[in-house]
Amino acid sequence: MKVSRAWIAASPFVVVAACSNGHSGQAPTEVGETLTNDGIYTFPTLVHAGSCMDVAGGSTSNGAQIQEWTCNGTGAQKFQAVALDSTYYKLVNPQSGKCLDIYGALTADGTKVELWTCNGGSNQAFQFVSSNGYFKIVGKQSGKCLDVAGGNAADGTKVQLWTCNGSNAQTWNPTLQGSTTTTTTTSSSCSFAVTQNTYEGPNYWGTMGFKNTGSTSVSGYQVTFNVPSGVHCTNDTVPSGAVLSPLTGSGTSAYTTSNTCTFTWANSSLAAGATLTFNYSTDSSNFTAASNIVITASSCSTTSSSTTTGGTTNGTGCDTPNLVWKSANKTNFTSYPAPGSEECILYNGCLYEGLFAACSTQKSLDWVKSHNIASVFPDFSTLKLHDLCIKSGTTMMVVIVFDECADSDCSGCCTANKGSASELIDLESYTDARFGVPDGPIQWADLGPTTTSGCN
Repeated sequence: MKVSRAWIAASPFVVVAACSNGHSGQAPTEVGETLTNDGIYTFPTLVHAGSCMDVAGGSTSNGAQIQEWTCNGTGAQKFQAVALDSTYYKLVNPQSGKCLDIYGALTADGTKVELWTCNGGSNQAFQFVSSNGYFKIVGKQSGKCLDVAGGNAADGTKVQLWTCNGSNAQTWNPTLQGSTTTTTTTSSSCSFAVTQNTYEGPNYWGTMGFKNTGSTSVSGYQVTFNVPSGVHCTNDTVPSGAVLSPLTGSGTSAYTTSNTCTFTWANSSLAAGATLTFNYSTDSSNFTAASNIVITASSCSTTSSSTTTGGTTNGTGCDTPNLVWKSANKTNFTSYPAPGSEECILYNGCLYEGLFAACSTQKSLDWVKSHNIASVFPDFSTLKLHDLCIKSGTTMMVVIVFDECADSDCSGCCTANKGSASELIDLESYTDARFGVPDGPIQWADLGPTTTSGCN
């Protein structure tokens, strides 16, 4: 059984960077702002104003050197911060879909920092630690820092692993450029991940990429996303085989009726593991990425599907007529907490890794990531393996009750966090990130026994 952390924010990565330092055209992250999980960032270095972390030559090949280069806003300088747990992140280059990697999982000073296929290794996991008002980036495996070799300010200077020393060569200023959204389902055969999400304002040109991360081919796939309010996607740039909707007008001069854009490939298939990248255009030059991306396919069951990165999150079943809505307080927990973390020590999280009261066997981290998991209090016996619709404003999501919160494990925290609400709903951290709503009051409705495969 899981215990509930007391009002812990959905993303643990809090920036304490201060004023602008001229490193980028985008505004640096403000004091106290929480970095967006799955957000796309550039990483200006304090070694030289106007220099950023960069993939040499814009390469997408394994082994490409990570270097320092004049900030230019290209895909070679953008990295997606993806939370692995409450402490560590992987940094994915959306242009290639590959991860920042310490060569050969070595730990020696001077080891190459490179691009490599994401593999879940600890040499691809990094912690962000406050340093002189900015951040040092510390490797999980080595405990050492990402470092601009020799503190050199020249373009092409390699980024390497080095013993942390607090110098400017090891100080970075994460700067948000946009965000991507990952859509997952509870079906092991149907899931997708956004691999690229950028918009070049001066060129009115967007690029979107996604990967079929399921185990089988899908057909009739559809991508829906939002552009800023008042902006429209235009029908003059539509990828081959796709249709843009809903439209005002017809032909190349048509545009979407709102800021919601839907591209549908009704007669196309995408193989398991395959990636599709396409371009779109809008009537605005003033944004850097789309938001609220939802990927579906007609060949897939979408029960309990969800989207991330805030915005409206629709869960199949939430539109059931005559639902009885009740009050809840929402908190979150981590099923696989980092050793030594607050979740592990104060809330006994490490004793229950992958264990859920409704399931008879331990679940893997991958299983946890791919399911919408809720722990409840005090009505677990009634709600066990039920689908719940949870909502906050227009954001809705279907979750499954796999676990219960126990006061005995946390000195009464479940009762305290429930407060006067009818239920405490404690979301596993990956589910919580997909929901994208801060901890606090929400509403919920019981949809009855889950229509999914449950603990399987």
